Amino acid sequence: MIEFLHPNAVYLWNERPCRLLKNLDYCCIFIDIESTSALPFKVDAEDIDLYDEIVEIDDPWIEIINRAYIAGSVYLSKRDSNYERIIPLIQNDEFYDKNVRSSIVEILTAQGFGSKSTIYRYARRYWQRGQSINTLLPDYCNSGGRGKKKTRSGIRLGRPKEFGDLPNSLWSPELERMMHSALLSSIFSGRYLIDKKGKKVNSCDLNAAYTDLLARFCNGDISRLSSEKPSKSMLKAYYNSRFTVERRAQAKHGEIYFKANHSRLTSSVRKDMVGPGSPCVRIVVASVFHKNKTGSGKLVMNEALSRRA
Repeated sequence: MIEFLHPNAVYLWNERPCRLLKNLDYCCIFIDIESTSALPFKVDAEDIDLYDEIVEIDDPWIEIINRAYIAGSVYLSKRDSNYERIIPLIQNDEFYDKNVRSSIVEILTAQGFGSKSTIYRYARRYWQRGQSINTLLPDYCNSGGRGKKKTRSGIRLGRPKEFGDLPNSLWSPELERMMHSALLSSIFSGRYLIDKKGKKVNSCDLNAAYTDLLARFCNGDISRLSSEKPSKSMLKAYYNSRFTVERRAQAKHGEIYFKANHSRLTSSVRKDMVGPGSPCVRIVVASVFHKNKTGSGKLVMNEALSRRA
């Protein structure tokens, strides 16, 4: 049966898609095309004859192998650079032998062709995708992925969220209503305190809002707080995601202070407007009162400058 297997074809072997790298007289060399840590392995001809269910399947990498680019492209230069790293390894007749393979990788690493992980990664890509030089083209087409979550082993990539994640095991529409009511009755209530100088200070306290939330959550049953309760970071995340920056600043500083210092400008005048009505600021620079040679005091105007804001 071994003579009917075609090199570089993909077969379903032990319910795993494997590529036939090399067909020898007494054995075949396969590699798993889906495993991220796969390496070539040898299967004796007798073992292949015992399996009558070895079936050839479609090659999932055929479209990537047939990619074409214009001469001088960055893709082609990257491909050729990656190929030069692994030529001694993939052209060796005993690349499937573990000891031979590891000794070649040691030599390539010592000569500065790359680290062990780099050489193994490119060699694995070359074997899994069809033993063609185009298999080493960079996968820039997979970069980005707009609208898709970026995860690696279930962990979200990138910078951690500043206020934590909203969804968790306790998240529910009822809990969301509790958090909203707790914030409205504390931070956005409009109540204020009086400081030592008799001035009004807005009561923008997230701790008070969290205490209000816990009171609403337990509803008189304090035992619920010992087993499961919403965290303060969850309330903070809801506060920063559901309410705008303007509304949070207005609740913190007060409506009068916010309108005077933080509100948006409502003027329709453009900054590049020229002529009557343009925002022109006249700056007059005067020298200090100095004395002339006679000793009499005189206020001298040095320069008058006009600058457009």
